[in-house]
Amino acid sequence: LLLSYEKLAETRYIVYDIETTGASVRRDEIVEIGALAYENRQPAEPPFRALIRPRRGHIPKSATRVHGIRYEDVADAPTIAQVLPEFLDYIGGDTLVGHNIARFDNRFIDKALGQIREGEGFYPLFIDTLRLSRRLLPRQRSYSLEQLSQKLGLHQGPIRHRALDDLQVTASLFYLLTDYLLAQKEQEALSAYLPLVAASLPPAHADAAEASLLLDAAARVIRAGGDAPLPDDLLQQLSPEQQAALQARRQHLAQRQPPASEEDHRWQEIENQFLHHIAAFRKYSADHSLRAFLDYQALLTSVDVFAHNADEDAITMMTLHNAKGVEYPVVIIIGVEQENLPIWRSLDDPKKLAEERRVLYVGVTRAQNAVYLFSTNDREDGFYRQPSSFAFEIPPRYIRHFRIFSDGKVKELKSRSR
Repeated sequence: LLLSYEKLAETRYIVYDIETTGASVRRDEIVEIGALAYENRQPAEPPFRALIRPRRGHIPKSATRVHGIRYEDVADAPTIAQVLPEFLDYIGGDTLVGHNIARFDNRFIDKALGQIREGEGFYPLFIDTLRLSRRLLPRQRSYSLEQLSQKLGLHQGPIRHRALDDLQVTASLFYLLTDYLLAQKEQEALSAYLPLVAASLPPAHADAAEASLLLDAAARVIRAGGDAPLPDDLLQQLSPEQQAALQARRQHLAQRQPPASEEDHRWQEIENQFLHHIAAFRKYSADHSLRAFLDYQALLTSVDVFAHNADEDAITMMTLHNAKGVEYPVVIIIGVEQENLPIWRSLDDPKKLAEERRVLYVGVTRAQNAVYLFSTNDREDGFYRQPSSFAFEIPPRYIRHFRIFSDGKVKELKSRSR
């Protein structure tokens, strides 16, 4: 049952990391790539490492303070166009592993590949240890590689933030997380056999407090369809009468009504929310096929509340894609930031940029009286943001600019144009 998870750490992976001139995918460039193949928790071949000369001929001091790479160190290095094909040959079709690669490293590689090979993107299979850490290690104060490695005893002291140094720490974190994942799956596997254990309880013990908890848990597993079938080798050791009795106990468990818990109420809320999603889809979509529903669902977020189901005196939250066809006295749009709206992948594509502009236009025109556009400089994810260029396309006479400070103070700014 656990074979696939037990072999998870034995599979071949490529742990990789990059260093850049800054955090902006659009403006900044890669100055170093490091990668190392692992099998059975051990390095499988020599590492790949390459310094890269940025086209702008400059590395900011702020970036040098992070990774220690100066422009003098890369002045004679090859360009990204020369290094990237070698990196792609090294990783082949293997699964990549890295920390925050979903939002950082992969995006830089994707941009560079698109510039070198027009129309080609970077879509590898990958495991992001940042996302995996958030799932398996909840309630951590920080999920940075340095903080996690120190807290888990993987590395002491500051990390140099050079590609190859980060690889060793990332690999250690990844393999520790696979151990946590295996332990989690072992617990899930044990729960599948709860009905078998509960059905084996002597009837005289069924009313005991501990036994009652076990019977309730087994009943929940059966009702959720998560119980395992009776093993054939076990059935062969039982007489026909014992087999019949065991099956009868399992059927009795299936009919048992465990007391409602907080999790039951939460599940009911999720089920009701999903049914509301279906109702909204049927109302707004002419195509009721499964494919159309999945496309529709892909545009929604967990905060979507549909206009057809909202009270009059209520705040309705939805995505911009779901706003078509409805109107409100006041509309508030958040995340109106460059590289978010428009999304960073659309910035160099006029057609995609026009579609992003149209989507924002749909949201703005949902307002009957007023619309508020919000942007933020810092979401504490390492990226410094600027307001969306679309906001500056609106004639200044229609706009009032305000700045909200971290202490809650609000200051109106003079209108400006670009």
